[in-house]
Amino acid sequence: MRKAVLSAVLGASLAFAVTTALPATSAATPSAASCTWVASDLPVPAGASGGSVAVAGPNGYLAGVVWKENKRVNVLWHHREVAEMPPPPNGAVVQFSAISGRGEIVGYQSSAGAGTGFRYHDGVYETLPSPPGVRATATAINESGDIVGYVGDGRVPYQVILWPANAPGSYRIIADGRAVGIDDAGRVVTEPGLVWSPDGSSRKLAGYGDLVIQRYQGERIVGLSWAHGEQLIEWDVNTGAVLGKTPGTTAMGINANGLLAAWYFNDGGSHTLGIWRNRAFLGDFAPASRISAVTDDDQLAGSHGPASPWVPATWSCVSAP
Repeated sequence: MRKAVLSAVLGASLAFAVTTALPATSAATPSAASCTWVASDLPVPAGASGGSVAVAGPNGYLAGVVWKENKRVNVLWHHREVAEMPPPPNGAVVQFSAISGRGEIVGYQSSAGAGTGFRYHDGVYETLPSPPGVRATATAINESGDIVGYVGDGRVPYQVILWPANAPGSYRIIADGRAVGIDDAGRVVTEPGLVWSPDGSSRKLAGYGDLVIQRYQGERIVGLSWAHGEQLIEWDVNTGAVLGKTPGTTAMGINANGLLAAWYFNDGGSHTLGIWRNRAFLGDFAPASRISAVTDDDQLAGSHGPASPWVPATWSCVSAP
């Protein structure tokens, strides 16, 4: 296993950078439905230079960061119009995990050595309540405003926390592990491979032993089984059954149409960003690009180079003739 490489990719921060059409090419054989991914640079606030998209949500919402006067500035895009977000309170540093179709952002905020989950909406950062003395992180939000995440930091066993929209200011611990996502039906998928339902029942995904679920988006579950080599597995959220497998180590995003961006090792042994649709390979992505999210309307979002600073952008597929 190349776990060290996977950890490096997951932990690497995005650099920031030239709009271009990016043809999909690969050591593997692309399908007949291959794409040329055409970049469209996102606007940045006046005086800003470079940046990157961090998260994408429905209804044209994106959120990320730009650099302005040598400072990191959080920004929100809605239908490609950009707005600066106010600085987090008390000098906190925030990391975005997800954004809803109402422009609500959730994630993790740290300040003075302490950290907790937050929700951002209409210019306000709201600290989410959590058990005292334990780090909390919000990882996902649905269109009803229900938020999930986890408490714990490795020293304390991880537990899934739910902040229900219909009970503001409250939380529930609902399972062990870390939450990966929540859908509009209120189902929560956890990193160890559990699907929890609002009625309190739960279902384990079809077993491959040591599971690491990476993404739950558009009712698509994608993750790894270390026992089965370097390949991503997709599960059915309703039955927990395996739908298929894709070569890969790190899923960056997947949508309801099965569009998947993921890192994998190509035939030459290089760690490469590839694109699939319903597990059919479309081709490799350009080396000087980073994808952080796949949108509901089949766009890819992230940033690209090769020059510095990198440029925040989205990409759309133009089918090859």
